[in-house]
Amino acid sequence: MNKLAALCLALAISLGSSSQARAEDPAPTPSQSAVKHSLESLLPSGVRISDVHLSGLRVAVNGVGENSQQVSQMLHKLDASGVFQRPDLSSISKTNAGDMAFALTVEVRCPKPGERIANNPCGTSAEAAPSVYKCTINSASTYQSTPCATGGKH
Repeated sequence: MNKLAALCLALAISLGSSSQARAEDPAPTPSQSAVKHSLESLLPSGVRISDVHLSGLRVAVNGVGENSQQVSQMLHKLDASGVFQRPDLSSISKTNAGDMAFALTVEVRCPKPGERIANNPCGTSAEAAPSVYKCTINSASTYQSTPCATGGKH
């Protein structure tokens, strides 16, 4: 087997094992405190959240707004945020104090690898290290499965 064929075989094996490892990486999941922080950053003036319950990517939210227009504005902001999707107002009713109590559900939209979303409640997942390294030493390029030795370029 010549060097080029051996290199191609090694590269194919390395890429195959790399894609398998990436497929097993767990998807990023949001934390309840990060979701609450992201929700609060989208609230219009006069709207308060009293309770947030997270189940997977589904969020149940209870709160109070001064009027129904503010609650509606919040739903539009959630939908346009890029962080949340499919807001669903399950109930709204007038309280004894004259405010509007509401309950809604919404889904968290975790970014895809490499995608950036402001106020991302899903945390950050580290980028996978390369599985093949191109090293150049004395003007000769080689491909290997380990990082280049000192003095070689990546």
